[in-house]
Amino acid sequence: MIRAGAELLASNGYAATGMLDVVAAAKASRGSIYFHFPDGKDQLVSESLTLSTGRALARAAAVVEASSSTGEAIERTGEYLAEVLNATDFRMGCPVATVALEIANTDNPVLDTCRTFFDQWHSIYVNSLLRDGLAADDAKNLATMILSVIEGGLMLARTSSDTTPLIDACRSASGLIDHFTNSSPQESS
Repeated sequence: MIRAGAELLASNGYAATGMLDVVAAAKASRGSIYFHFPDGKDQLVSESLTLSTGRALARAAAVVEASSSTGEAIERTGEYLAEVLNATDFRMGCPVATVALEIANTDNPVLDTCRTFFDQWHSIYVNSLLRDGLAADDAKNLATMILSVIEGGLMLARTSSDTTPLIDACRSASGLIDHFTNSSPQESS
């Protein structure tokens, strides 16, 4: 049910994902959802997002670790996300963006799960940029730009059913980051 919930939330969002939708997608019995999630929908959503964001963060960290620069990691991330979009007929992208946008101006406790995901993803890029030799303030600011570019590219790609905006945005960000890291004075050790 948690896996089914994660998929439905990523593609449909919070409001359009009902408990019975999750039961049907998971091929579970109706009563089992209330047994496993006695606190209701928010418990299911939190656990589903925790699963999907854990996977996404592990993937992001692995891509950064395997890349020779942050710029390369951005391009590889864009290529991977384009594959996900194509494989899911543009239904899936960021595991929390759809939910986060819906509940951003509420006091829904699920919003903490969304914030934590973005904070941790941000930290992955901050650490990568620090590894590339940037100063801490520059790394934090550029990591924010990287996430904004990826999320914006995903939104444009999903709404146009075309991966070109995502790929182009990630390539442009990659070039900008590589230029910045190559022309910026390296921190002394």
